[in-house]
Amino acid sequence: MVEFNGSNAYQMHYEEGAAEKKKQQPEAPEKKRIQPNMTLKLNRRKKSKPVLPHKPVVKKGRSLDAGEVRLLFAGGFAFCVLIAFFSFILRCNASNNELRNTLNEKKQILANLQSDYSGLVVKRDQIFVDEAIEEYATKNLGMQRKDGHQTKWFEVGWDDEFDD
Repeated sequence: MVEFNGSNAYQMHYEEGAAEKKKQQPEAPEKKRIQPNMTLKLNRRKKSKPVLPHKPVVKKGRSLDAGEVRLLFAGGFAFCVLIAFFSFILRCNASNNELRNTLNEKKQILANLQSDYSGLVVKRDQIFVDEAIEEYATKNLGMQRKDGHQTKWFEVGWDDEFDD
């Protein structure tokens, strides 16, 4: 034991039996030696998986302050808005292409119908010419053109006023 006195000197005192007191070390178990023709019995572990003690997962890193969280939230929101906008544009573009294809098909059908119509108009004009009508009437219906002496005039006795 060490004491301090006022003369800045240390005075040492020894306790009796301090040298005799040694730390007692635990005795090591005796090791068994393997001898020839000796059978050993091994302690086998069960085949089940050993259960490890649960250690909490601790993330190493700093935490985010409120401003950084707001910035990350705003960035995520802006990203979602951009994705929605681009998907809307792609969807409208696909609809526009479908409408354009349908319009082109309808224009082609209209052009075909107009050419058929113009062909039918020409055919109608050829059929309804006075000569064609007269020819059809004489050949198919047995009709004849009137002569000047076959014309008879008659008068209708109608009044100009009609009674209700």
